[in-house]
Amino acid sequence: MLEQCEGSHAVARAVALCRPEVICAYPISPQTHIVEGLGEMV
Repeated sequence: MLEQCEGSHAVARAVALCRPEVICAYPISPQTHIVEGLGEMV
C-alpha cells in the first residue's frame, strides 16, 4: 500500500532507512522539517 506524505518527511524517512551512525544537521528553513522528522525517529 502506498502512503502519501510531505516531501521533507519522505527525506527524513529515507535517511532513517539508511541507518546512519551520525547525522550532522542544523535546523534552518526550509530543511527544518527534515531535522525535526529525524529527531522524532531517534
